Amino acid sequence: MIYTLTLNPSVDYKIVLKEFQEESLNYALNNNFFAGGKGINVSTVLKNLGKPSTALGFLGGFTGDYIRFFLDSRGIKNDFIKIKYDTRLNIKMIANGRETEINANSPDISENEFELLKNKLKGLANNSTLVMSGSVPAALGEDAYNEIANGISNDVKLIIDTSGKPLRKILRLNPFLIKPNIYELEDLFNTKFDSAKELIKIGKNLVESGVQNIIISMGSDGAIFIGGKNVAFRAFVPKINSVSTIGAGDSVIAGFVYAFDNGSTLEDSFKFGVAAGTATAFKGNLCEFQDVKKMLCEIRVEDICTS
Repeated sequence: MIYTLTLNPSVDYKIVLKEFQEESLNYALNNNFFAGGKGINVSTVLKNLGKPSTALGFLGGFTGDYIRFFLDSRGIKNDFIKIKYDTRLNIKMIANGRETEINANSPDISENEFELLKNKLKGLANNSTLVMSGSVPAALGEDAYNEIANGISNDVKLIIDTSGKPLRKILRLNPFLIKPNIYELEDLFNTKFDSAKELIKIGKNLVESGVQNIIISMGSDGAIFIGGKNVAFRAFVPKINSVSTIGAGDSVIAGFVYAFDNGSTLEDSFKFGVAAGTATAFKGNLCEFQDVKKMLCEIRVEDICTS
């Protein structure tokens, strides 16, 4: 069984403008509400691909009710812990050909509410996959993912997509897969990477330190996969006019999990994941199965063994 965990979900208000003018009345071309949060995006894409999952995390207030309704209406199983305070509302604005995001503060989560979640996760069956994605609410602290993982069976595959201090902390968990982008790695190591060769080297170092597999997103330059036993690939993606990159990274993880859970090799799972991420960026919305299938023939993967 596949589970996704979103500690800091949101209702995302996506608004598209022809242009944005400060201190003036602006009219939207279109606008929509979505259930937001990286783990929720992973569950949504998995559903689009025909793979069931259970979305977990915290929800509260009228915004939390909307997310639950959103997931229920799409047939996505969910089992969130109900919290006292409202789930946050984020704004995603696309104007003048640029994306601007405004993220609200995360709600306070009590120690008791956190304990309820940890106890729920302790019951995950062996051989399950748990995707832990996104930021950590300030109330829980940067060790939250580690606290959760320490109570879970070692036979549960951990896939973690986070950034900042939580990313540094989770490296000691020896997760099955992490998926940082270039900027998150630059922040992690306080340096700038100017070439794919440098990224391959740092990916290899992370694997040697205990991470089992790593996908490094490079935006329009594709992605790199590093695994154990000198497994390394680079994916090249077609040049596209991206409508929006929101959810593209989450789609990479969902595509990888979908393919790997269906018995695909690491290389083929990586390729499918990159195809899913590229399809989402091209479409401007979370990809469907047919979008990924069309994109697969446009993705080229090379073996870049790092021995």
